[in-house]
Amino acid sequence: MRNIKLFIFFFLSFFSVYVNQTAKNEEGIPLEIIIFIHGAISTSWKAPLLYFFQFMKDDISGTIYEKIASSIRKDDFFHQNQAIKELGLVGLNIEQVEKGNAAGGLGLLFDTILQELTPKNIIRRYYTYGWQGHFTKKARQKDAAIFYEVLLNECKKLTAQGFTPKFKLIGYCHGAQMITQLGKVHKKSLKNNPDINFTLDEIILLAMPVSPDTATLLSSPFFKKIYHIFSTKDRIQKIDIFVTKTFIGPREITVKNPELAKKLVQIELKVKKYLHQNKEKINLNKTKHLVGHKRYWKNISPGHIELWFFGWTPDNYRSHLSFYPLPGLIFIPHIVHLIEQEADFFDPYHKIIADVRPDFETILLRQHTHNKKWRFKIKPLFSNKKINLQFLKDLAHTFAPDKYHTISEYKKRIASHSQMI
Repeated sequence: MRNIKLFIFFFLSFFSVYVNQTAKNEEGIPLEIIIFIHGAISTSWKAPLLYFFQFMKDDISGTIYEKIASSIRKDDFFHQNQAIKELGLVGLNIEQVEKGNAAGGLGLLFDTILQELTPKNIIRRYYTYGWQGHFTKKARQKDAAIFYEVLLNECKKLTAQGFTPKFKLIGYCHGAQMITQLGKVHKKSLKNNPDINFTLDEIILLAMPVSPDTATLLSSPFFKKIYHIFSTKDRIQKIDIFVTKTFIGPREITVKNPELAKKLVQIELKVKKYLHQNKEKINLNKTKHLVGHKRYWKNISPGHIELWFFGWTPDNYRSHLSFYPLPGLIFIPHIVHLIEQEADFFDPYHKIIADVRPDFETILLRQHTHNKKWRFKIKPLFSNKKINLQFLKDLAHTFAPDKYHTISEYKKRIASHSQMI
């Protein structure tokens, strides 16, 4: 029965994408451009130690690290478990079910959820943007300048076709940091060409290390709406000293500018598992259940890898998680949609906790008020009964590679690039 549902779903998805692609010159049809931007390319946990002074000086040019990272970046072996493709802007054919096509799988999962949340007449096109993925700020600034020109040219092309495209960027870790540099690039471009009419409608910054200048960069009018999403189980976000410039960095962005507060939403993503068999005991109007008391609930919030990667990644993804093999990122479209509906309910200066309870197909949106009391909204995890967590998990598995690689195989592959240098 489950296979029949997936077959029907793929048929309808193919028809939908076909209509979208052939309707590209229809003036007035809303168009959303959704772009996934990967994080930094890791060569080894030893790299920051071996090249510590180069990283602190923000200059890795000519180093062995730079050469190995660039070599690994081109190897599609590492593209099977996250949304990453070749360098540059790469369109995703989301109806093409292909083993190991993680980027296409994520695009299809997003589209499945978004189709149930928004009007049917919206055309969505999915892309990845591949950048070099080097750890330094100088490298991110260089990549941001290139990315800006790519986005601007794509906007001009689509506008010439009769569209008014809305650009939505989803960046992970250092990829999110790279996105924050786009506002600075835009400001420089306006000096040379004041007639540029181009902004980013929405950016989602996931698991991003917060730098001292993050708030200043995001204050740029180039960014219309910003979602900064993090998990307290993500240890990597806080210890990236090359971004945060401190040994333990902040999770949240400090907001003092009222204009930034209007467009920035900070979300702590939590996932909690119910520890008792009898679900009838649950009462979400009671504080102990609302906040997830440890006697009743276990915190299984995603870690750094689990926020972005699929479960068949070889390390740092817990196979017992209730949302395995999905990346935590998959909850974001619905969370953002729910928060948009309740925008007037929440205080823009404080984070919102999006507390996902998979056992009950429920999300609790909660926030501490000034008097330390909870304000909250209880919402369904999915808006349509046809879509549930199990359906999305089955869908994700269709994009899994035939062979799940072990961590030793990954290390050998990385080592092979070192030997080539």
